Amino acid sequence: MADHYLGDAAVVKGNLLLPRIGAWTAEVWLAGNEAPAVGTQTVLTVAGTDRAATVIASSSDYLQAKCRVVAGAGRLQSEIQAKDYRGYTAPDVVRDILTEAGETPGTWQQVSSIQVQTWQRTRGPCRNALQRFLRLVTGDTVWRVFDDGTVESVDDAFDVTGTSQTFAELASWGQERLLLLGVQDSVIRPGDAVEAFGQDRRLDRCLYEFDEDNFKLWAWYL
Repeated sequence: MADHYLGDAAVVKGNLLLPRIGAWTAEVWLAGNEAPAVGTQTVLTVAGTDRAATVIASSSDYLQAKCRVVAGAGRLQSEIQAKDYRGYTAPDVVRDILTEAGETPGTWQQVSSIQVQTWQRTRGPCRNALQRFLRLVTGDTVWRVFDDGTVESVDDAFDVTGTSQTFAELASWGQERLLLLGVQDSVIRPGDAVEAFGQDRRLDRCLYEFDEDNFKLWAWYL
């Protein structure tokens, strides 16, 4: 049985949703009835993989502690003010957006060569400002929150990270572009590829479901 934790508290069951763009989220049920307070910055460990997280909802109903956590500082939905930019590089603008919201930016090397002559940021959620800016300057830059909590641009290589030697092939739905796999850890993620049911599948979204007896991955592919 794999070990799962939120901070020092054992997780008895949960789910972890990893999107290709944006921040992952998770719901976890803890052993005992003490839930961490909303806003607590912690680490979610799923089968040995640590991910920096922030608690955004918690309860202890029916003597069962339950939490919802999100990647990083949990500030991508926070409101930031309007601002004008002139003569900046794209990474400068991105870092300013994220820092003002309370998130930690990465290097953003994928957009480092882009110069911004002028851009006006409107008031609203940090995530919206980031997406609008990236659509304007690049069209399709992929970004997400890394395990260490930094928000970073990504150039997905879709390298094969799993085969039928490392997971169990449970089911496949071609029309939905969906795989169900039995796994031992949570290292497979969007931007990777898996070799399943005789084909390489480029992953777009991953949903892990786990409890004391089961560990499954629902994987949507492109």
